[in-house]
Amino acid sequence: MSLEATHIRFALDLEKRLNVQDRQKYVVGTVYPDSRYVSGIDRNLTHYNDLLDELKGTDDFAKGMAVHLLCDRISAEIRDEWFDMPEKTTWGGDYWVYSTALKIIQDTHDFEKFDLNAMLPLLDYSETRNDEQEQDIIRYNTGIQKTYAGKSQVTLSDEMFFWNVLGLD
Repeated sequence: MSLEATHIRFALDLEKRLNVQDRQKYVVGTVYPDSRYVSGIDRNLTHYNDLLDELKGTDDFAKGMAVHLLCDRISAEIRDEWFDMPEKTTWGGDYWVYSTALKIIQDTHDFEKFDLNAMLPLLDYSETRNDEQEQDIIRYNTGIQKTYAGKSQVTLSDEMFFWNVLGLD
């Protein structure tokens, strides 16, 4: 998983190519897959292989979800190819610590490369695709907004705030 500034920047870079008609649904769809941490739904419901087929469809929310998955895959490939990563073990080991550090560095860099603050009002919209509780999605989207809103740069404290929103330490 990349973090949200990275996901949104990546999605905006692909927006025209994918012929997106509803930017709000697309951007909300782009961040939606990681709401699973807050809602408790299974990862396979938001990060499934057939999701990439949605890139050719007309559902902008689903296109956003597919772009999220594509970003995750590309980021993981680059991370594992370019960096001398520790062996991947169960959650919480050195691999995950290094991986998280790289995600945070990427996210702070991406935040500085575009106006994320202009995109944050789009997250006032929410959609539940997997019968999760709408208040969980709203809490997740609000957590993204609080993480980045009004800032000219993102700090480690901001990133840690978002990890707490996700329920991760």
